[in-house]
Amino acid sequence: MNATTKTKSPSRSSQNPPPPSAGSLMFTLLVATGAAACAGVLMGWGLLDPAGPPLMAAGSGPPSIWQSRIMPLAGGTVVWLLSMILMWRVARPARRSLPAGPPASADQGPAEARAMVQARETRLFVHLLTRLQREGRLMDFLAEDLERYDDAQIGAAARSVHAGCRRVVEKLLAPRPVMTEGEEASVTVDEHYDATALTLTGRVGDRPPFQGIVRHAGWRATRVDIPLLAEETDPAIIAPAEVEVVA
Repeated sequence: MNATTKTKSPSRSSQNPPPPSAGSLMFTLLVATGAAACAGVLMGWGLLDPAGPPLMAAGSGPPSIWQSRIMPLAGGTVVWLLSMILMWRVARPARRSLPAGPPASADQGPAEARAMVQARETRLFVHLLTRLQREGRLMDFLAEDLERYDDAQIGAAARSVHAGCRRVVEKLLAPRPVMTEGEEASVTVDEHYDATALTLTGRVGDRPPFQGIVRHAGWRATRVDIPLLAEETDPAIIAPAEVEVVA
């Protein structure tokens, strides 16, 4: 069964702009810091300039700031505000680029991946039994008590089971013998033999080559047809129960 996956493209408003580089952040912060320092100098000059008029007017009235002090104070205040706005604008994208929460554990990703692989392997194994049951009634044959039947009845039932299961295995795996020489053939096993494809029995020496006889030709899958499984309600179901509705 084909599975269709719909992907939704993110909207323009949900896409965050790329974070600025470290060099641009450093340069902007240096400029903002310099501007803040200049603002501080201007404001200090406006307040503490000994050449300017006194802050306190003659008498006991409130402090008065003369026109000669207004310009450096106003200029320093404006430059300071601009430098603070610049720092705030620089800090926003840098703050957005930080992770939203604590980093995940190093074993969380591989553990979830292994769990997903194991779950899929389990479903594939059960699916193989499902196909064998559907085509050859293998589960019914294995669950049957053969002691109640004679050899002729068992042979007739096994013939249909064999034919159906053979079709499934041939379609999914297309198995072929590992040893093409055939059983009971004399062979020589050299030192470069594949230990996963060949099992040695009998009087096995320390170092090959060995002379031997093929007792079983083995099987190799020449095709692995992995089906696309649908999301079943219960993946443990090998074959559903059948109920004939009569009323």
